[in-house]
Amino acid sequence: MYNISDLITDDALIASEANVLGIILKDRGVLRSSILKAEHFSTLKHKELFNTILESDKRGEKFDYSTIYGDLLQSGKSELVGGFEYLSKLVDSIPTTADFKFHESKVIKAFQRRQGAEILKSFMENDLSLEDTILGMKSLNTIITNDLPDLNSAIDDAWMALMDEAQGIPTGYHEYDRLTKGLHAGDLIIIGARPSMGKTAFVLNLINNITKSDANKEGCVSGVFSLEMPASQLIYRLASMNGRVPLIKFREALNAFNQDDWSKANLAMQYAKSLDMRIFDKAGVTVADIWRQTEMLRSYYGKDRQMVIVIDYLQLIRSNAKSSRNEQVSEISQTLKIMAREFNCTVIALSQLNRSVEQRENKRPVMSDIRDSGSIEQDADVIGFLYRDDYYNPDSDAQNIVELNITKQRNGPLGTVQLYFAKEYTQMLSLSVRDGEGE
Repeated sequence: MYNISDLITDDALIASEANVLGIILKDRGVLRSSILKAEHFSTLKHKELFNTILESDKRGEKFDYSTIYGDLLQSGKSELVGGFEYLSKLVDSIPTTADFKFHESKVIKAFQRRQGAEILKSFMENDLSLEDTILGMKSLNTIITNDLPDLNSAIDDAWMALMDEAQGIPTGYHEYDRLTKGLHAGDLIIIGARPSMGKTAFVLNLINNITKSDANKEGCVSGVFSLEMPASQLIYRLASMNGRVPLIKFREALNAFNQDDWSKANLAMQYAKSLDMRIFDKAGVTVADIWRQTEMLRSYYGKDRQMVIVIDYLQLIRSNAKSSRNEQVSEISQTLKIMAREFNCTVIALSQLNRSVEQRENKRPVMSDIRDSGSIEQDADVIGFLYRDDYYNPDSDAQNIVELNITKQRNGPLGTVQLYFAKEYTQMLSLSVRDGEGE
């Protein structure tokens, strides 16, 4: 097994680094396709030489080992790098520039091994959790890539998307779909509300609408991370909404259910078995746990399946970082956004709101009400807030009406979607939409 000092002083590695630098000094053009960074080199001498080359290239100057030597003299780093003799030796030892990619890959793989060894060392010394160790090791495969995006393919994909009338996963809420064109892969959606507004009911109804089942053959895969309540409670809610059995009866079914309730609840639970849905109800999970289990879902169902991940709720995700909660939540939201892109899925995260909402006359939430907001507002593609006027005003004309106020949409208009809330069965159904101004 490698130790870190072996990795740094490996003669073959030093030779590959020297070859890479010699080829660059001989043919500046190879930099156009290179993904190398100074940190990828193992010695300070090679790091400084590569940085000097990059600075010259950024200025648009034509360079060779003579001009680079002049830059090194000016910065006082000539002796550190080995002087003119070392630079000329690098160039003279290069028979062909065709081997650049071979030597570049050697340098990068050695860098990955060194980084991996450091991560494992931190884990063994109890400075890093298992979850963060796994994420760190995974990141070594994703942060370095030499895939050049093909503009023609990107244009073709964008053109084909224009032909797709739906453009996203239909939610079953026609007014919401009219505003957003459905749920889009790669998007992070934040749904915020104060307690008792119906966050879990809303998202569970949405999942029930979109997930592939016996009644919805075109549906998608759904993964639900229920950090607040056990899976059984979500299943009872699904059975209540699909079987039209009052949810309160599930609390003591043996005493409350009549024969018809038993029959409808049984049929609803059998139907739930046909859903392409997985419920993860372990409490105290980290964002690394969510990432790993989402990766398992993607692997199990295949990369071509549409997939939606729901997290109930964001502030219950545990962090091992020794920073402020605001910074922790910022890192979590950033990781969730990356996860949506990495696994080509939609991520919907529910969010609690600050109590300051309750102190205002108008209790409709705004983005600054998001608890531990950090960068949530920045990372999210869509932000919506649930509001029930009849909760605050018992005599309200809007009885059993839930407003979903879209206050941010990166690629579309803002507006208010009205839903009918049949609280007895935790059902939410569409009503109307009032359009607002775009972002």
